[in-house]
Amino acid sequence: MWPDRARRAPAVDPLVALEVQIRLAELAAEVQLVESTPGMYAQAHHLRAALAAYDAMLAQACALAGLPFPGQALTTPVPEEERERRELELSSRGWHW
Repeated sequence: MWPDRARRAPAVDPLVALEVQIRLAELAAEVQLVESTPGMYAQAHHLRAALAAYDAMLAQACALAGLPFPGQALTTPVPEEERERRELELSSRGWHW
């Protein structure tokens, strides 16, 4: 019926997408926990590690959704604006976490 739509949307195993969404939710909760715990030992280190893991999972989600994103080394922090852009793009495509 809509042949070009099938071409645009990559075939993704729904269970893989669900697994990524669950992991994104867990990592988002971890980031919030670290940010909201004043006096946490090595808080800055924990926050960087949690954000790096979240950004890596966000990149995986973007790849599954067929979203292009600029290549970035895992050791390079993703700017907040870029992170929000990726989250909004995923959300507009029905991803929730």
